[in-house]
Amino acid sequence: MLGSRAVATYTLEFYEDERGDRPVLRWIREELTPTQRAALGQAMREVLQEKGIGVCGTEFGKQLGKGLFEFRLRRSVGEVGERILLRVFCHAYGSRVVLLLGG
Repeated sequence: MLGSRAVATYTLEFYEDERGDRPVLRWIREELTPTQRAALGQAMREVLQEKGIGVCGTEFGKQLGKGLFEFRLRRSVGEVGERILLRVFCHAYGSRVVLLLGG
């Protein structure tokens, strides 16, 4: 599925705490390698924005209960086959909005 041109039907929003910290955005910027950031960004655009909570039940998602679900990316990338396993915890709300809570 990755690599296809998907139509974004969901809006992704980063949870922001009372101090203005956005944990998922900070995690992406500070803890992921450039390869991981690129792969996650592509998957979020092409899969999560298209399917929203519909990723659950596919290789990309899992219901966790109480309104939470997990968006996960598991793949090998690059010439050396860097193995990637990344998880972003999400909550769907409103009309087609996915709130990114933690990674």
